[in-house]
Amino acid sequence: MKVYSITVKQLTVIFIFNMIQIRDVSLSLEGNEIFKNISLDLSLGSILHIDGKNGSGKTSLLKCITGIYSDFNGDIKINSHAVSRHTVNNYTPFLSFFIDKGFSYPFLTIEQNLKIFKYYNGNTKVNVDLDELTREFGLYKILKERVFKISAGSKQKLELVLALINDGQYVLLDEPTVNLDNSSIEILYNYIVKTSESNNKAYLIVSHNDVKVAKIASQKLSL
Repeated sequence: MKVYSITVKQLTVIFIFNMIQIRDVSLSLEGNEIFKNISLDLSLGSILHIDGKNGSGKTSLLKCITGIYSDFNGDIKINSHAVSRHTVNNYTPFLSFFIDKGFSYPFLTIEQNLKIFKYYNGNTKVNVDLDELTREFGLYKILKERVFKISAGSKQKLELVLALINDGQYVLLDEPTVNLDNSSIEILYNYIVKTSESNNKAYLIVSHNDVKVAKIASQKLSL
């Protein structure tokens, strides 16, 4: 039997590779300072709660991490890949994000939306956890309904599922519980805790004054 050994240096390299690193990141838009000198590390298995008042830059930070905003100062790396407008293809495969709402196809059914987004993401495997979330959200009961006819809460649930289909290691969620009832919020946060542990994902959740997300978070950033 072969015995393999890993040195401390090798372990350090592995750890650094699998994380989001943010160093002294500042952002200004149209001459207005949004936030300044943010630094943090987020490793897989972690849940980061980003809290702050309206206009504090919470959503803008998520947009910097995804590269939607690329004119920030400082450095952001995802699994050692620098985030910039020139490196999008290098780091986006590691991301799932729910930031801009209203991206589902309103005149298609829920079922058709699910099929299209699976096709877009080349996702042919059955994601048991995501399938369970879809069922617990009650979406399978209304698969044939066109999106423009369903309630705001059901649309929110659908778009959360669509955002998670590509199964990224790092999941960015901007106010994911808006329009959700307490039962659905509990279902979503149970899913987040479960998949952060079993699937080794990391979550960045923007939510203001949310007691429930504060309880499950392992890290907090206040803006």
